[in-house]
Amino acid sequence: PPVREDGRRGGTAGRPGPMLQLLYPADASAAALGRERYVRPPVIQALAETLGFPFWFSHFVLSRAGVDATRVPARALGREAGRWPVVVFSSGLLGCLEMYTQFGRELAAAGAIVVLVEHEDGSGSYAEDACTGEVLRPQPPPRNYSGSRRELIRWRRPFLRKRVEELRQVVDFVRQTAGGVVKSAHQGAVEDEGHGLLFDLMSLADPSAVILAGHSFGTASVLLALQQGLAGVVRGALLYDPWLAPVPDRAINAGVPVPYAIFLSGEWAGYSHEVARIRALGRRRKAVAVACVAGTRHQWISDATFWLPQFMLRHLHVLGPADRQLAHAATAQATRLALEELLSERPCRAVFRPTFRAWARSPVESSLSSDLAVLHPQLSLDLMPL
Repeated sequence: PPVREDGRRGGTAGRPGPMLQLLYPADASAAALGRERYVRPPVIQALAETLGFPFWFSHFVLSRAGVDATRVPARALGREAGRWPVVVFSSGLLGCLEMYTQFGRELAAAGAIVVLVEHEDGSGSYAEDACTGEVLRPQPPPRNYSGSRRELIRWRRPFLRKRVEELRQVVDFVRQTAGGVVKSAHQGAVEDEGHGLLFDLMSLADPSAVILAGHSFGTASVLLALQQGLAGVVRGALLYDPWLAPVPDRAINAGVPVPYAIFLSGEWAGYSHEVARIRALGRRRKAVAVACVAGTRHQWISDATFWLPQFMLRHLHVLGPADRQLAHAATAQATRLALEELLSERPCRAVFRPTFRAWARSPVESSLSSDLAVLHPQLSLDLMPL
């Protein structure tokens, strides 16, 4: 279930952190501890208003139980540290806690504790203020907003400042509680709120193996958070369709201060301005991998790609021509390889060996870098679609 980063649903003596959803490798032999709803009821209403769908339609599509029942976490047997790495995920514009559930399940299946963050900066489709309980909806641009990049950077600056603060809070919480090192304030939260499962899970987390990940606007949040202090405590970063337009050029040119991998949708790879900024990002430090999943649109790792039949989602410009199951499987498999490389002792370039059965050259390759491989989504992977 969603919890605050300090283990509470309400406020604390200090500033409580953002709402989180945690996905993790579970002990399938253990009894189920309950099953949460897939999407919280107020979020269904918010998504209906944000996306322009009738509420009854959104309720019909999204009002269901979650795919997984809650179970106790599995022990990290066979891992060198005996604990799971942790991936902290920052959502894109109009995101919410549930928007990346399926992709989070893929990361958890790869052997990681995944922390999905619901940012309270006013860029998501729904969030609740941790102190006041106020519902936060997407904030419109200021009056007389022309859409220039200079105005975009100025408008989004406070959003990014808030997101960086929240990522710091979450990483601090992970590092304080990982491996069973629980601060007294957090221990009190467990006793008060009955979230012992949360801290049982965090006792299996490896504080030395934290990865930051983000999609779209979330990549801008990750980049700035790393540059503003988190690089010293984070092993690497996974960046999906980096939207760097709201980031000042000086921050882009400074590059990513930790080993990282970039994954692009076919749509994003066609935007020359974004590709140019991604190239600039890699001048200081090259990515361990850059891959484009052909035939996909910008939303390709979000749950929205599973909400309706494929022909309807293509009509709504949510899906590209690629089969969603195969594209999702290819992205998940590529992410697993990159995650393994980032967690290795000496991450290097050229992660993608002939693990994939289908490779192709593309005009996009020359416009991005000599390391870009266009990955045709022709892998098979058993999924449980939402």
